[in-house]
Amino acid sequence: MAERARLDDVDQQLVRLLREDGRAGHRELGNALGISEGTVRTRIRRLIEADVMRIVAITDIEAAGNEFFVMSCFQVEGRAVKDVARDLAALASAVGVSIVSGRYEIVGSFTARDQPDLVRL
Repeated sequence: MAERARLDDVDQQLVRLLREDGRAGHRELGNALGISEGTVRTRIRRLIEADVMRIVAITDIEAAGNEFFVMSCFQVEGRAVKDVARDLAALASAVGVSIVSGRYEIVGSFTARDQPDLVRL
């Protein structure tokens, strides 16, 4: 198993800045953090390769043609929790799927275009 990446203060600040503006350029980020553009590039690449973060586009659910946003909790029996979570995450309507502890093993968020689509989900 790969060793977990450790985030220092600069990494944490970099992630915070990218959460605020995922389109910020390396030069802008470097200026804000007091480090070089190349250092920003290297740190971002390391964080992505270590699966610490991903840079993605966030879509407005309604603008994308969805009427519903649904949060669901799942208790799993008869299959491995990771397998069920992987299958749920592969659904086109999945926004996010997490394995959790407590009453439920999996929590997921999904979109549906309309009520029939919601029922199919």
